[in-house]
Amino acid sequence: MSRRFVILLLALLIFYSMQNLAFEEKIGKDLTKNFENDYTHFVVAELGSTTYCPYCPDASDLMHSLHSSGNLPFYYITLVYDKSDVAQRRGMTFNDYFIPMLYVDGGYKVVDTTSEISYSNAIKSSVGRDVRDIDIKIDAEWNRNDVSIVLNVTNNENRIYFGHIMVCMAEIDSRWIRSDEKHYNNTLMDYALNRYILIPGGKTKKLQIEWNNKYNLQEGNTLILAFISNWIPHIQKNPWEKPKPNFFIAKFVDDANAVEI
Repeated sequence: MSRRFVILLLALLIFYSMQNLAFEEKIGKDLTKNFENDYTHFVVAELGSTTYCPYCPDASDLMHSLHSSGNLPFYYITLVYDKSDVAQRRGMTFNDYFIPMLYVDGGYKVVDTTSEISYSNAIKSSVGRDVRDIDIKIDAEWNRNDVSIVLNVTNNENRIYFGHIMVCMAEIDSRWIRSDEKHYNNTLMDYALNRYILIPGGKTKKLQIEWNNKYNLQEGNTLILAFISNWIPHIQKNPWEKPKPNFFIAKFVDDANAVEI
C-alpha cells in the first residue's frame, strides 16, 4: 500500500509540473501570474448568436474582452447560426432555441445572462473540474491555400481513453457583421476533424490533417481550436421552460489547445 502511495504522489507531482509547463507554452510566461494554480485544463466557450440578434453584440464584446484580458484560461468560438450550417448543427446539439446563449466546456455550464460576472463565473467554475488527464498539442501551417495540421493527443493515464475530438477552423476578424455593424470574432467556419478516437493508457495518438480551405480563410486571420471531450454523455438542461424539450446531451471537455496562423 505504501509503495502505491509513493507512486501516486510522484505521478501527481509530475502532472503538476507538466501542467505548469503546458501553461507557459500555451499562453506565454508573462500571463501566468494572472491565473490561479488550481485549474485543470483550458476551458472551451461557445457563444450562440446570429447577425440580426440585438443582444448578441454585447455578448460578443464580453467574450472578446474576457479572453483578451488574459485572466482566465479559456478559448472561445462564436456560432453564427444564420450564416453557417456548421455552426447551426453545433447549436442543434445543444438544443439551443434562444440567443445569445453561452455553452461552456461542451455544455457543463449554460449561461443566458449577458454579463461579465455570469460569463466569468461559468468559466471559473469549469477550470477546476475533474477531468481525464489528456493533453493536446497542435501544430499548423499554411500549405499554399490550404492548412496542414498535426495533432498529438496524449493519454497520461494508465487506462484506455475514448473521446470525441473536434478541430475548429475559425475566422478571427469575421466576415460576418453583427447587428451593430461591427464584426464578430472567432466565428466557426468548419471542422477540420470531428470524430471519436481511442488512446491506450500512456500513449500518444498522432493525427495529421490536410484541411481544404473552401471558405477562403486568410493567413494571419485564422484560429484553429482543438478540443477533446470524454465520450460519457451527460443530460443537461437549458435555462428555459418552453419550448420543449429543453434538455440536451452534453459531452464535457477534457482538454483544449489553439493556435493562430
